[in-house]
Amino acid sequence: MLVQPLTSEEAGNLEKNYDRLMQMAAELDRALYNVNVEMQEAYKGFLKVKTDLDMLKSEKSTLIERSRLISRMLSKF
Repeated sequence: MLVQPLTSEEAGNLEKNYDRLMQMAAELDRALYNVNVEMQEAYKGFLKVKTDLDMLKSEKSTLIERSRLISRMLSKF
């Protein structure tokens, strides 16, 4: 099997394609990082709401504590 060397044009096209792929990979990496940060923030919010709901269900919390908690939760909406 005979392998012919690349022409300078073909080599240039390969280099451009490689550079573009590396640029796209970097963009994807940044986007995934941003999604990860947003998911972490959403999870923190979820845990806060879950903690509040667990406290509402707790028999140890007083009526005043529950009403304050409900007011605080509703004020966010």
